[in-house]
Formats: sequence, C-alpha cells, structure tokens
Amino acid sequence: MLINWIYEENLKLLLETLSCLVDYSFDESDWVAFNIGIVNTNVEKDEWYEYQLIGKQTIEVKIAADPGSCVIHVQLQSKPDVEEKAEVAITIFSNTKWCKSSQPQRKKARKMT
Repeated sequence: MLINWIYEENLKLLLETLSCLVDYSFDESDWVAFNIGIVNTNVEKDEWYEYQLIGKQTIEVKIAADPGSCVIHVQLQSKPDVEEKAEVAITIFSNTKWCKSSQPQRKKARKMT
C-alpha cells in the first residue's frame, strides 16, 4: 500500500496517470464521482473516499482532503509492480504544482542545515 499526499490541483492528472497504468479509460463520469466523493472527506477524522480503477489490473484509490491546506492525502493499493510505477507518479505530483496551462510550478527547495 502506498500512502502519501499530492497537491489538490494535481488530482485529476494523478487519476488519469494511474488509469493508464492499469489500462482503464478514465472519463468525465469518473472525475465527477471523485469531485462528489471528496466533499465529505477529512484526513484528520479518518474519513476517506474510496474508488477502484479496474482495467487489466486494479488500483484501489482512497483520497481525503486535508482541511486548511492545499493537499489531498492518497492511499493506493495494487500489485507490487503497479504500486512501484504509481509511486513515481505520486512523487511527481507531490513535488510539482501543475497549472491549468499545464506549465509546472516547482515548489521552493528547503535549505539543508
């Protein structure tokens, strides 16, 4: 199981990327379901929205909003090879904010002490 967070702007891109990993056709109805599902989530209260992306393989996706922040917490479960690829996607979407214009905005690097 993978547990991490991403910037909320990146949720749709992450879901589309995960769908590609399992050969699932992510469409507008899926996106609507996620938009409705996330409304009543709260990571602090352990309230998650669950959804399965079922293609040639399956990814179980759980998301939860983090009140007062601009991130969404993500839990994924699939076969190890799919999780390994998904981890790369999550790393990208937790380190870069993608704008509507599809231009990446890098977050500032922290100074090492």
